[in-house]
Amino acid sequence: MKEPARYAEIARQMRTKLRDRVFEYALANRHRLKWKRAAYALAYGASVYDVGRDFMIYREHSQA
Repeated sequence: MKEPARYAEIARQMRTKLRDRVFEYALANRHRLKWKRAAYALAYGASVYDVGRDFMIYREHSQA
């Protein structure tokens, strides 16, 4: 029964890496991205909770 748990962990790590990469891209190109596109990009591969947290972080960075 350990295998499914291991695969779930790998999938979670992949989603986290993907979200971080997309988040960094959105952050680097925030002057070119429209808000809606940035929100969709952050939502890609992330849960609702993660999107909310990332969106708040993104908003803080964009205002700085």
